[in-house]
Amino acid sequence: MKILTYVGKSEYCYANSIAMVLKGLGEDVEPGVIEVMTGMGVGLTWDESADMLWFGSSSPDVGITRALTLLGVMKF
Repeated sequence: MKILTYVGKSEYCYANSIAMVLKGLGEDVEPGVIEVMTGMGVGLTWDESADMLWFGSSSPDVGITRALTLLGVMKF
């Protein structure tokens, strides 16, 4: 079993995760491309003063689904 290394920067965790999944399937798509294809910011931000995590502009699954559809991985 081939172990893949971490891809990207932690602030873009969703795009990085999808890039790593796609790499495991033999597709090399940069996290930045995935982030743009989502049509929204899908990263997380830690607000230390409020002790909370904040998502981008919407639920991350909406943008990830859009990116995977544009890449031809999912069909809706």
